Amino acid sequence: MKTKFIKGLFFCLCWMHTYFADAQTIPIAIVYHQKEIKLIDSVDSNDFQFSKFKFYLSNVRFYNSDNLVDEESYSYHLIDLMDTSKNELLMKRNNNIAFNQIVFNLGVDSATNVAGALEGDLDPMNNMYWTWQSGYINLKLEGVFDNRIKREYHLGGYLQPFNSLQTIKLEWKNSSTMKIYIHLDDFIRSIPDSIPPQIMSPGSSSVYLSKLFAKSISSEK
Repeated sequence: MKTKFIKGLFFCLCWMHTYFADAQTIPIAIVYHQKEIKLIDSVDSNDFQFSKFKFYLSNVRFYNSDNLVDEESYSYHLIDLMDTSKNELLMKRNNNIAFNQIVFNLGVDSATNVAGALEGDLDPMNNMYWTWQSGYINLKLEGVFDNRIKREYHLGGYLQPFNSLQTIKLEWKNSSTMKIYIHLDDFIRSIPDSIPPQIMSPGSSSVYLSKLFAKSISSEK
């Protein structure tokens, strides 16, 4: 019994070493007025105050000169930018493969939306799921900004013509020092006055804002 336990423990440790040796962490940074900020400190800001800011990144793929060289299996990551422990992209990939582009989706694909009860970052208990009919909330942003207007944006939808999933492609020069940047003020300034301050269901406004948010993401500060 003791021998089996030791063998089992050895196998578990070897698996953990293999997994985490291949795991890569990419920080996600918020840029506001050309400075990196932490939204958890926004309560002290006169410009904005956020209460929620989280979204899904999924289907992470790696390219070298437009050729697919690696992709992450079961690739769904819930990023919470109000939680400093969840503001990075932790994924498993082959560290021996060179790449110069990273591609991922902002949101959850339609097949996963109709797959039924799921676990982990896709667990409905994360409060990022409407119903079986409306599916996942790809992006949840709540706060006070833009001339002190309170805004609540719950962006999602997987059925046409209101599929709000966005694909983002970033150039990647050095995997050890790169970050994914979200230019928050660019996104806020680009929202037209015609967009209502509260969006809580799929629709044309959800698709439009999802496209604007995708444009605010880059690999350069």
